[in-house]
Amino acid sequence: HGIMFMICSTTSWACGARGISLLREFQAEYKNGDAIPSAHVRLNAKLVRLPQRVIVATKSAAFSTKAKSGALIDAVHAFDESLGRVLKQIVEWALSAVPPKLQNSPRLR
Repeated sequence: HGIMFMICSTTSWACGARGISLLREFQAEYKNGDAIPSAHVRLNAKLVRLPQRVIVATKSAAFSTKAKSGALIDAVHAFDESLGRVLKQIVEWALSAVPPKLQNSPRLR
């Protein structure tokens, strides 16, 4: 299952597209025997035209953040940073990826 989000017109709140995101990677990586992990997050997203349910765009976003130390709390902070960066990439993409045909849809007016 994925996380769904809506792309809506700011004037009428009519929704003509739905976004679906799938968390593909959420892992601590220890490279070359390093005791300090990097928090790696990767998310795939699809923009779906409604009501036809046709995929009109896709995006994969990933980010890794090296923890400050090997402590659990620092790994948690690294995951928070990586996830925030990935979500920012997806949101920016979704806001700019609505195809012109969909922008002119009566559902978005």
